[in-house]
Amino acid sequence: MLFVIGFNNAIIEGEKLDDSPYKLGGSGFVELGWNWKTRLFKNSNFVRIKYGFSFMWNKLDIKDNKYFVNNEGEITLEDLPYNLKKAKFRTTSLVFPLHFEFGPSKKIERNTYFRYSTH
Repeated sequence: MLFVIGFNNAIIEGEKLDDSPYKLGGSGFVELGWNWKTRLFKNSNFVRIKYGFSFMWNKLDIKDNKYFVNNEGEITLEDLPYNLKKAKFRTTSLVFPLHFEFGPSKKIERNTYFRYSTH
């Protein structure tokens, strides 16, 4: 099982993180999913493939009474003439990760089965 939680933000080109229009503490992400690991060779666990699926939710809290505006295909943040209670940008993604793992692993043999430990 995969569970990830954390903070995120976005840096605008030429700006510092302190100048970001998004709240650092209020912007974050959560990911929930499932992963499997399979060895690629019959008698070795040196190369493994890891794959699965997960749902990822991202949120950016927008500061300073701003909102997104589409100006002829360019998305910008602009000031709103009245006060907002909340301004957020949220996305939801379905993720299918796929990557290779390399490295030695210890073979653990039992009476009826064997396993490879990757610790």
